[in-house]
Amino acid sequence: KDYKIDISGIEQNNIDTTTVIAFIDPTGNHSRVVLPANNIIDSVPLSWNKSIKDADFVFLSGFTCIELKREIILEILDIAKRAKVAIVFDPQNAISVIDDEILLSVLKLTKILTINEEEKQTLDLRLKKQGVAEMASNIIVIIRMGEKGAKAILEGVIHEAPAFPVKPKNRLGAGDCFNGAILLGLHFGFPLDDILFLGNAVASI
Repeated sequence: KDYKIDISGIEQNNIDTTTVIAFIDPTGNHSRVVLPANNIIDSVPLSWNKSIKDADFVFLSGFTCIELKREIILEILDIAKRAKVAIVFDPQNAISVIDDEILLSVLKLTKILTINEEEKQTLDLRLKKQGVAEMASNIIVIIRMGEKGAKAILEGVIHEAPAFPVKPKNRLGAGDCFNGAILLGLHFGFPLDDILFLGNAVASI
C-alpha cells in the first residue's frame, strides 16, 4: 500500500506458507512459483508433475523433507525416478530430524549431495545406525567448508576449491547462494572444479 501497489487480490489466512517451490525453464522464462501451504497439499499438483518431468534435476532441501507430508515427498521422488530426473539434495541442519524412510529414499535417487562438514558427520552417523556402510559411489558429494572453501568427492577422487579471501559480515544465506551457483553450473554442464569455484564465488558475495 505504501508504494501504491494494488494488493486487493491477495487473500490472507492463518495457514502456514513455509514451503516455497520454484520451477524455471532453461531460458528463465515461464517460471512457475508455487507457494501452497504445506499442511493442505494431499497430492502432487499437476503443475509440479509436469515441471518435475521437464526438469534437468530436482532440488530438495532437508526442510522440504520435514515440512511436506511423507506421501508427497515419496510421490515427488517416484515422478523424478520414472522421468529419470536427478535429485540434488541438501539436508541442511534438518538432517537430524528427517524421517529415516524419507532420508534413505532421497539418498537412493540423489545424484549430488551438497552438505557442510557438521551435517556430513551427522549424516554418516545416521547411515551407520541404519546399517548403511556408505553412499553409492556414483553420488557426487559436495562439502561446504566455510573459510576452507569446498570440496567434491566422486568415485574416490577429491576435487577442491579454495574460499575467496573475504571478511564475512553475515553468513546467513551463504549456503543457499552456494547451492544456487551449483545448480547453475550443473545446468550449463560446467566441469566439477568450475562448479566448486562458482559456488565459492557466489557464496562469498
